[in-house]
Amino acid sequence: MNDAHPAGVESFAVAARDFCAWATSPVVKGEHSVGLAAQHVSALLAAGFKLGPEEGEPADLPRPEPEMEAVRLKASALPFRYYSEVFNNLVIPPEEPVVGDIVDDLVDIYSEIAPGLTLFENGDIAAAKNHWQFWLSNHWGEHATSALRALWSYVAKREGSSL
Repeated sequence: MNDAHPAGVESFAVAARDFCAWATSPVVKGEHSVGLAAQHVSALLAAGFKLGPEEGEPADLPRPEPEMEAVRLKASALPFRYYSEVFNNLVIPPEEPVVGDIVDDLVDIYSEIAPGLTLFENGDIAAAKNHWQFWLSNHWGEHATSALRALWSYVAKREGSSL
């Protein structure tokens, strides 16, 4: 592909780079960690909407296993791990709630964002966009929206907390 990066792909690459850097950075405990997690996840979602509709199957890329342990540690330092959620909130009456896991959410998001970022940084913009679109629609988007709701609930329900 040529050097022109469509704005949506460039925006997503910036959000992906920021998320991956935050997710693998040293652990910082405390209330502020929840706000940072929410900021990074919401930036990914916002940028993901700019990618446009899914256009096909992604390449079969390896998961970034070594970095995923750092993400697990980072997510485990958050002041909560489990939360309740409903998978499809458009079903009326509501489905039975299930237990979500913020560690699983953040690790899964990272494991699907990072390989696309590698493609992007190696100049394969079309493959990166395709990878990000596919996994947003088919997996990490669900984890991101669930995580964001849980992060928001934690902040909103704690007196004196802020993002």
